[in-house]
Amino acid sequence: MTALVPEIIELTDRVEAAIESGDWPLAQAIESERRRLLERLASAPDAGDLRATFTVLEARNHRLVGLVEHQKRRVLREAAVARSAQAGAAAYAELGAAERGASRGG
Repeated sequence: MTALVPEIIELTDRVEAAIESGDWPLAQAIESERRRLLERLASAPDAGDLRATFTVLEARNHRLVGLVEHQKRRVLREAAVARSAQAGAAAYAELGAAERGASRGG
């Protein structure tokens, strides 16, 4: 079962890279496979011998969760900026239309 450890670490690296690149479907697919292997490893008879490995993987999990939260905040900020820009453009267009209407009627 300890042969799973390098594969799990490699999958962890791939999940992290997918998150950093914003490829959420890929990150989710890799994470599903990684979780499956982690469950197999945790239920193995020699799992107790892997305490240090599980500690390292737990720390990586916390880092991945933090990375996801950071990316989520970034996306929400970008969406807020886009909404603000869209509202500004709409207000500008409305103001321009009102000014054109006033100059025609005036």
